[in-house]
Amino acid sequence: MLKKLIIQGLIKLNEAKATVLCRECDVSLVQEAIKEAGPEYKKLIQETTGATPSCDLTLNPDGKSLPPPPDGSGAKSCAGGIKLLAHGDRLVLDNTLDSRVQIAYEQLMPQVRQQLFATRI
Repeated sequence: MLKKLIIQGLIKLNEAKATVLCRECDVSLVQEAIKEAGPEYKKLIQETTGATPSCDLTLNPDGKSLPPPPDGSGAKSCAGGIKLLAHGDRLVLDNTLDSRVQIAYEQLMPQVRQQLFATRI
């Protein structure tokens, strides 16, 4: 799943250099995913457009990382996933599980409202 999140993020960012942020406990998993995602991204772009992209990914530079997993204390946490940053951290693509749940929540809100507050005729 991490590999696909990275590839999706690279496609959306369309940048040659990007920074990948993950939780400290996921570093080894994300390192493996980066090794697989880079070549797969290059292959996908080359097959689709004919261009040969460069892909330089840096993992958790300068000690930056996502918050740790939830521990029940109410402190800031992250359920997993990655963030991709580019152009000096000005472009941010949030592919964390938390952000995906938030997107689903917002998209389903009209249906929930319809179910809860439907008027009877």
